[in-house]
Amino acid sequence: MGELTKGEQKLIPLLKSARFLIVDPTSSRKSLRSLMSDFSVKPDQIEVVENVPDAMHVIEGRTPNVFFVEYTIGSQACFDMIRIQSERLEPGSLRAVFLITTQDSNSMVTSAATENVDAIIVKPFSFGMLKDRFCEILFQKLAPTPYVQALDKGRLLLKEEQFDEALAVFRQARTLDPKPSLALALEAETFQARKDHEEALKCYEEALKHNPSHFRSLLGSFDSYLALGKNDEAYVSARTLAQHHTIPAKRIPDMIRVSINTQHFEDLVGFYQTAGDLSSMDESIASHLGAGLVICGLHFLKRSNKDSAIDAFRKAEVASKQNPRILMRILQALVSAGLEAEMKSFMSRVPEEIRNSPDVQMAEIELLKKTGQNLRALEQSLRLIQQGIKVEKLYEIAITVSIELKRKDSLIEDLIFKAGNAFPDKKPYYESLHVKSTPPT
Repeated sequence: MGELTKGEQKLIPLLKSARFLIVDPTSSRKSLRSLMSDFSVKPDQIEVVENVPDAMHVIEGRTPNVFFVEYTIGSQACFDMIRIQSERLEPGSLRAVFLITTQDSNSMVTSAATENVDAIIVKPFSFGMLKDRFCEILFQKLAPTPYVQALDKGRLLLKEEQFDEALAVFRQARTLDPKPSLALALEAETFQARKDHEEALKCYEEALKHNPSHFRSLLGSFDSYLALGKNDEAYVSARTLAQHHTIPAKRIPDMIRVSINTQHFEDLVGFYQTAGDLSSMDESIASHLGAGLVICGLHFLKRSNKDSAIDAFRKAEVASKQNPRILMRILQALVSAGLEAEMKSFMSRVPEEIRNSPDVQMAEIELLKKTGQNLRALEQSLRLIQQGIKVEKLYEIAITVSIELKRKDSLIEDLIFKAGNAFPDKKPYYESLHVKSTPPT
């Protein structure tokens, strides 16, 4: 903290009308505020928040030009917010992103580089280090390279739907950088805007030759393959993307469908692991991920891989935030497989209102019958019937188990009478379950 050099003072006009957002639940935000103060940034230009919902509210309202984000809020949330910022700011306007973290793993660096993160600031850092990095990035913004200028011009033309002009600019930009993956990706996006996915894919393929893990090109090629109905190729793009980057939350449902359509069930677990912060995930997307993981678990059960199936079901439970529909699918799978111990463990985690629901109690009864515990199955069946629960399968189990336990004919007939009243169209079926024994002559 202190006076600025003459060179640093040149940045003040650049920041005079800029908007700033600091997303940081830690004490580092104090240093960031002090940094802004040194460059004469006014308090009303700065928004400081500690969580994802508040940050999203700011970004969607007054999109910041300069964005500081602490990586611990969740990689998924970080990169989603950065994408929104990039989409909302006008081409050519000031845009800078600083990712603050205590780690600098290869996967994070790769994702950051392809998500237009300008700098990764690793903790612990001194105020001097922070200021030097901040100035370094902003000086680059003051004097952008011809390549960056060309990309900004092309983006503006693309936004204005001047496709031919945009293509010409992006093609010229290719000659201004030895590895023009971004220029090629933007050229591909221009073709996508014209619904020309075959030409778009040619550009993406060329971009990936320069950078095989280029985020924008992998995601774009996935979208084009999907649009052309090429599921196998789309799957390859999705899998490569998941190996190198955090998957954008909105793309998870499509990637799940592609993996299922191409019979690559095991990769659904990989999507879960790269989905980032699940707590902030949209309910619909979380349900898609949970449903996909249930399918993955069923696949493992068919292959007699019980441990992997249970792991997939547990992840489905977490991913879906205990969505009742997903919980029931897991329960039904455990019942069908006769996994009593696993079902008990699962039931201990299920919320009470779900655990006491008729559907769950029916599943428990079916498992008891499946595992030969007929007396307990009967007791629970009769209790539900007494409570007025009307389920076709419930009456069927109560009648068949009563017959197997050789209960009195009068008790069985009473059950059949109640079942016929509850489900008149099923009365002949219920009656067919009970054939009286003929007394010896």
